[in-house]
Amino acid sequence: MSRWSWILALALVGTPLWAQAPQAAPTAEEELKVARQAYRRGEYDKAVALLDKFIETNQTNTNAYLDRATVRFRLKNFDGSIADYTKVIEINKDLLSAYGGRGVVYSQKGELAKAEADFTKVIDRLMELKKGDEPSLKQLASAYFQRGSARKFLGKAPEAADDFSYVIAINPSTPAYLERALLLFLTNKYSLALTDWEKASELDSQSAEALAGQAIAHARMGQESDAKTSLEAATILEPRFTQASWVGNTKDKGPGWPRKAVSTLEELVAQSKK
Repeated sequence: MSRWSWILALALVGTPLWAQAPQAAPTAEEELKVARQAYRRGEYDKAVALLDKFIETNQTNTNAYLDRATVRFRLKNFDGSIADYTKVIEINKDLLSAYGGRGVVYSQKGELAKAEADFTKVIDRLMELKKGDEPSLKQLASAYFQRGSARKFLGKAPEAADDFSYVIAINPSTPAYLERALLLFLTNKYSLALTDWEKASELDSQSAEALAGQAIAHARMGQESDAKTSLEAATILEPRFTQASWVGNTKDKGPGWPRKAVSTLEELVAQSKK
């Protein structure tokens, strides 16, 4: 959105009205820039009002619908945001940003099967466009990550793990390693999970979650000393890893670990206090 800017008309001070040059009506792009500026200032209601007015007379402008979908999402008007993304798809079924954006909103609403379908559409289309050249790797990695997240909560652990593996192959990242490690842990593949948590630590030495993950993997493998050391390192960075209620949810930046992982961590914390 760095291209957004607003061109203001300069007043011709001291020039008679009859001598002033006629001012051209603002272009569609200039009108959208005003709404985008309001959005950047956090004036979401104003931005929506401006976009509503603009769309009344520009009903096929996909940029306007995309902008309003974004603002509506910020306002937690998820149904309205989905409606705007769907409208964009009706106008241009090949605009992948609309599928990706709608998928994110579906995920936020908990409509995970619909989110999975939208992210699959993005992945399939990007691969179709490849034609001997690499597709946008950033887009592709993002779509795989988002689909993996949806599949994880749908209970499709193997498919989710495959998606995170694709992310790692395309663009290794701490979040992808963290997600795959948890899935490996849940399927009792503790050694492989430990390797992923260690990889996450290599990429981000300040990741308390990666260290806490290493702790529970060591614990399940009977490596008590290593488990204790990793837990101590994790809680130095983030003391809340001793609180099961925080670790098990996504509120206040909680990692949202599943019950099996939380239970193992609880056991480890209790042992460390003896």
